Amino acid sequence: MFQKIKICLLLTLACQLVLCTPFEIAIEQAQESDNILKALELQSEAWQVNNQAILPLPNTTLGIGVMNVGTDGFDLNSEAMTQNQIKISQRLPKRGWKRWQKKQNSIQIERHHWLIEDRKAWLYEHVGSLWLDVHLKQAIISLRQELKQSLKQLTISVQNRYQSGIISTDQADILKARLAVTAIDQKVIVDKRNLVDAQSALTEWLTHELEPLPPELPTINHSPFTDLTRHPKILALSQENTLADLQIEKSEFNQQPQWSFQLAYGHRQNDPAGQNRSDLASIGITFDLPIFNRKHHNQATLRAALLADAQQQNWQQLIKQFETQRELSINHLESQMDMLSVYKEQLIPQTEALISSLLTGYSQGANDLDEVILAQQNLTSHQIQKTIYQHEQLKSLLKLGYYNTIGVPL
Repeated sequence: MFQKIKICLLLTLACQLVLCTPFEIAIEQAQESDNILKALELQSEAWQVNNQAILPLPNTTLGIGVMNVGTDGFDLNSEAMTQNQIKISQRLPKRGWKRWQKKQNSIQIERHHWLIEDRKAWLYEHVGSLWLDVHLKQAIISLRQELKQSLKQLTISVQNRYQSGIISTDQADILKARLAVTAIDQKVIVDKRNLVDAQSALTEWLTHELEPLPPELPTINHSPFTDLTRHPKILALSQENTLADLQIEKSEFNQQPQWSFQLAYGHRQNDPAGQNRSDLASIGITFDLPIFNRKHHNQATLRAALLADAQQQNWQQLIKQFETQRELSINHLESQMDMLSVYKEQLIPQTEALISSLLTGYSQGANDLDEVILAQQNLTSHQIQKTIYQHEQLKSLLKLGYYNTIGVPL
């Protein structure tokens, strides 16, 4: 582990010296600048704050007023029931409501944790694939430039043979070699345009200007198979299932009566004769009767149950989708490895041997220059295909790494 960290640090330092953007740095920048990831982190923090803001009781209501004032005047002591009253009302929460709110907050906090974990894993796969796309375009241009140099050297060799008066060489051979070089320039123009497009797609996720990528490919290990139900995205959807079940409890809460109590104290003035009047105190309890909305509550409970079942179906569908995508990635990886082996062990070595043989035959007048040029072009095509399969193999490993991601609990 220490050795791997040391290598990463050395690679990062080397890239800083030559101004390049290594694989891990690109992903790190993407995770730092991703707005969706920042939004999820802020939402998670909001639910944590909300968990601390749950009140044990609703706010108490305080009322102050003058009660039972006679309409024939405003003398506060003329009527026996006239009083200055202060009234306090307190609504009681339904049984288990505070526990329900805390449970909902806890589920949302855990759900957002899994969403953040999934977003980070997705960014690693997505931005890593974009980085490999840019790296591939750079590698293709480099291979074509190597072919161009080889053809230029071949052109010089043909010119020297022609100037030396070798009978098997004519001016057409020089033109053929130059034409092959020009054809490479045409392909490089298209490759550079593709490189700019790939760079634009990657730059969208970075916090700094994209520099040329290092020539080395990153090391991406084959991740072990895991239980898909432990994937962060599936765990997040599982929490949504729990929230859907919680809505059933909420609809059942609404069927409970709402209780509240009131306390009132009224102060009365003395009567017109100066006799003292007693102050008045009141106490009362109120609750609602779910008579007319019972059918509504039953329908709300049924709706919550149906939505919970639908959410469970979404969860099962996501697992099936992940299983299918993981199998496809494995099949692609195996095919890419087989093709890569064919190019590395057969096509490229055989083409290199053919070029050597054709060059020898051409120097002896036994082969045409067309055959030499075609063989060199085929070699570059094989090298490009090998490079494509190398990058596609790494992209398949990135996808497998995403599908085999294991969520880290809070």
